[in-house]
This record gives sequence, structure tokens and C-alpha cells, in this order.
Amino acid sequence: MKEKTRLTHINKRMLLTLLLVTGASCLLAFSRFYIFGDRVLVFKDIGSDTAQQYLALYASISEKIRSGDWTLWNVDNGFGVNMYMCNLFNPLLWILYVVGAIFGFSPVPQMLVWWFMLEILLAALCAYVYLSVFDLPEIAKGIAAYIYAFNGFLIVWGQHYQFGIICIILPLLLWSVERYFRDSSKWPLMTIMTAVVVFNSMYLAYMSLLMTGFYVVLRILMHENNRPLKYIRRVVATAIPMFLGVFIGMVSLLPSYIAIKSASNRLDGGMDWGNFLVHMIDRYPNLYFKTALDRLMSSVGEGISLFHGLLNYYEAPALFFSGLFIILLFQYIFSIPVQKVSRKSKILQVVFLVLTAGVMYFINIGTILNGFTAPFCRFTFLLMPYFLLIVAFAMKRILEEKKINLIALLAAALMMAWRGRIILLSDWHNPKKVLLMSFAACGMMVICLGILRFVKKEKSRRIVFIALLLFLFINVSAETYGNFGARDTLLKDDEYFEDVEDPDTLEALAMIQAEDAGLYRIEKMYGASFCVDAMYQNYQGVSTYNSVQNGNIQELVDSDWTQI
Repeated sequence: MKEKTRLTHINKRMLLTLLLVTGASCLLAFSRFYIFGDRVLVFKDIGSDTAQQYLALYASISEKIRSGDWTLWNVDNGFGVNMYMCNLFNPLLWILYVVGAIFGFSPVPQMLVWWFMLEILLAALCAYVYLSVFDLPEIAKGIAAYIYAFNGFLIVWGQHYQFGIICIILPLLLWSVERYFRDSSKWPLMTIMTAVVVFNSMYLAYMSLLMTGFYVVLRILMHENNRPLKYIRRVVATAIPMFLGVFIGMVSLLPSYIAIKSASNRLDGGMDWGNFLVHMIDRYPNLYFKTALDRLMSSVGEGISLFHGLLNYYEAPALFFSGLFIILLFQYIFSIPVQKVSRKSKILQVVFLVLTAGVMYFINIGTILNGFTAPFCRFTFLLMPYFLLIVAFAMKRILEEKKINLIALLAAALMMAWRGRIILLSDWHNPKKVLLMSFAACGMMVICLGILRFVKKEKSRRIVFIALLLFLFINVSAETYGNFGARDTLLKDDEYFEDVEDPDTLEALAMIQAEDAGLYRIEKMYGASFCVDAMYQNYQGVSTYNSVQNGNIQELVDSDWTQI
């Protein structure tokens, strides 16, 4: 499969415009409460992991760097659980660690909003780079990359700071695959990107590489016209550099696997394979599909702390990709039969759609993607690059062929109106004014595309298209504002920070450390955090955060000290 017509085509003007518009949406979403307001991007509601665990961990790493007491293994937080392993290898988090090491940790919570905005900007940049290997209009790439930067997974799960980076490195991994397809001498780039994905997170790498494997198989099948044996050789030739990347990533993969496998109490139950196989084709409950539809149109439509859907605000499907995506999804589906491509290409496009529907339909797909432990919906980040391609290629058809299917447009409008009415008339807590603005912008996008279907004059089309982009900006910005404006977050002078720096506690700890230079453990009351004060206050604790209990030690402690 040789596709050497282009490797990557970057238009600097479009890229700058994309970053400026993305930055403007970020400022609208964050300025009132987090940039010019009195809050920091640390959550006390459903996202309280950020306060109860992550800040303490970052403070500990920063202090270890500052003091020179650096080690890859750390058990200050409870017995035998290395809290560093999940966070040391995230490149973006090192910005926070270095700032904390140089200036002290106090400015780090205030800079989290800027750090998160950087993550969004990088997601837009990497999505644009990935799309730039395809033959697409610049405006189509810009629109798709802009939407991608505010996708539901990044805006929701990105608030758990170490997860959002996957929306940056996954497009780069797919970009490296596409470059290899076009020029096989580019295999080292694919190896490096695979290693980066593995190095960053074992958990996210497992899902990402499964998805990339399917991507490689279907992409080669789409373009390879030779005999099956040659096709298999092509797949194997692509897999080898990626396996090399996995082996390079073993430097972090093996320690993480051993620690999780031997200590995590989340894996205690093992896997009931007989039951799993019997229920392999079980689907999700009905509430799941209602939740998925709602979350496709809005990440906050069912509330946040008071969540009215399956699971909770974080664990429910994170599918939001703008109202324009819903409109263009219908346009794309209706366009497949009339595309000027081969029959095989049309079939494979349908296969992609069916696979996506299957991932979202069968509950045990979530079990498989979650490492055969429990079914979760965290894998929805895998769908975001596919949504990105749908938006870009659907926009290409509209821009270049000037074809808009009215039946598809009506179907999208009815779907959004039906689900939007239910969300907006709900009596639970959500940012309804913001949602109303967002859904109104969706309606205007439908109208704009309807007008484009009939307007022929280029100047008039340009005006309507600019209006479409404006309503897209409102839709995406309002949705992001709703995600963060309605949150219960720490104040910049919150008691939380006073608790972790309490002078009486620090004095008592210093006295204990002065009296006992040997190995000791301390159990005490916790104010701000949840059993992770040890990482703020530099002592060796007994208890630890509930998600990372060492299962073996916890069983021993429970047998003699049931109060813990």
C-alpha cells in the first residue's frame, strides 16, 4: 500500500487561526470562575479525587525533586502502593512538578486552569496534524480539530488530570501510522509514538493499542488490492514496529503491571470466564442508551453531582462532540451509498459504523477494554478520532461537492429537538441557561446548512457559512462553560490549604520524626484530603486513598484493626 502523494500538509495560517479560536473558547469557559474568579480547578463534588488524591501526589513529587530525595518507588502513602507509577510518566504533568519544585507547591493549584487550557490547545493541534495527512480542505480540518479539542472525554475525564493527555497522543499515534502507510521508511516514528503511549499509561495504552490494531487492519484492507497472503504480510509488517515500541515502553509497563497485579484490591475477584462467555452478547440496560444519547448532545444535560443517568457524571459515556457532529453524522451516513468510491470502500465504511455501534451496545466490550475487570465507559476516548474523521470528511463533501441531504438534516434536527426538550425540561440541577444557548445554536446550525443547500451565490454562501461557524463556537463554548461553571470547586483561600499546612500538625510530626529515626507509621485524622496527608506533610502513613489500597496489606490490617 503506497500512498506517497503527501505525508503531512500544514497550513500555518489555518493552524494559527485554529489555536486562536480554541484559546478564545477556553477563555470564555474559564475566565469568570478560574482565571479572574476566586476558584481553582480542583473539585469537591463528583470529581473530588482531584482534591483527595492528585494534589497531594503532585505536592509530594515536587518536594522530592526539590529536596533531592528522589526515588521511583514511594510508599509514604499507605503500605506498599507506589503512588508515583501512575503519574510520573505523563509528560504534561511534569510542568506542574517542575513549577512546584522551583517555586514551591502553593502556585500549582492556581495554575491548573492554564495547564488544562494548554492540554485543550495541544489536542486541537494534534488533531489538525493527524487530519493533515488526508486530502481535506483546510477549513474542514480546522473545524474538526476545533470540535475535537472540546470533546466530551477530554472535557469530562480530562478533569482527572492524568487522563486527558490520551486525546493528545492518540491522534499522534494514528498520524504516525498514516505516515508509515505512505512511506514505510517512516517506521521509527510509529515505534516512538507507540512507546510514548505505553510509557504514558499502561491502562490507556492497552485500550489505545487494541483500537489502533483494528484501525491498521481496516485501513490496510481499504487500500490493499492484492492477494490475502500479501495483505497479511502488510499487516504484520506494520505490527512489528509497533511491537518494538511496546518493548521500549516496558521500562514503565512492567513495574506498573507488577504493582497493580500484586497489590490492587480492584483485581481481587479475578475473572469468571464461564460467566463472561455465557453473557458475552448481553447488552447494556435501557437507561444506558438514554444516557448515551443525552451525553452525545451534552456532557452536563443530566447534571453533574446530581446525575440522572447510568453510573455517574464521570463513568457515563463521554460522547459529546458538538451539535454539528450530530448533523454531520447523519449527512455522512446518508452519503455512503452515493459516494464515488469503490464498493469495498463503502462496505468498510459501514463496517466501521457497525463496530462503533457494537462497542456502545455490548456491555462486555466495556469489560474487555477495561482489562477484563469490570465494564466501564472510559474507552469512549477511542471513538473521538473516528468522530474527528467523520466531521472532516462530511465537511469536505459539503464544501467541495456542495451536497447537503435534506432528509439527513431533518433526521438530525428531530433527534436533537426530541432529546434536547427532555433535557431542558428536566427538574434536576444543571446549567439550563447555558444548555438553552447551546441547543439554540444547534438549531441555528441546522438552519444554516439548510440555507446552504439552496444558496448558489458564493458571497451569500460565505456569509451563511460564517454564521454556521459562529453558532458552532457558541455551542462548544457554552457546553464547556457548563461543565466547569456549575462545579463545586476549591476557593483560592480554601480551608483545604490551611488543613494541609496546619502548623500544629507539622510540629507534632517533626517531634515524632526527631524522637524516632527508624521505621515508623502514623495514623491520624484527615482534614482536607482522604488519607493522603502523608504526601503533603512528608510522613509515613498507614491508611491510603481507597482506589489504591494494597489488597494484601488491607486484608491483614482489617483482621486486627477493623476501624480502618
